[in-house]
Amino acid sequence: MIVFPLCVAALTATPSSTAATDPSPDRRIVQTRIITQDLDLRTPEGQRRFRARVRWAAQNLCGTIPKDITVAMDVMRCIGEVRRDGAQQLAKVTGQTVGGTDR
Repeated sequence: MIVFPLCVAALTATPSSTAATDPSPDRRIVQTRIITQDLDLRTPEGQRRFRARVRWAAQNLCGTIPKDITVAMDVMRCIGEVRRDGAQQLAKVTGQTVGGTDR
């Protein structure tokens, strides 16, 4: 199991993300757990399934992209940060460099 500490802020009802060092008072830290015991992260298929789980977690943590452009940008930024965090965690576990992500 890999735990991803994520920093997100509440922007109305939709969270947005920022770096952990942001001192802004409207930020809160959330975490999600992604189960990996059933995956062989050394294989391309295991890595693909892991990235799919990260995408699912990002969508659930960050929300859907609304029509309001400001909120939409925050949600998209949050999703991007969650996916980057996932890629970095995968690279640590597999000893690989961070590369592209499955879409």
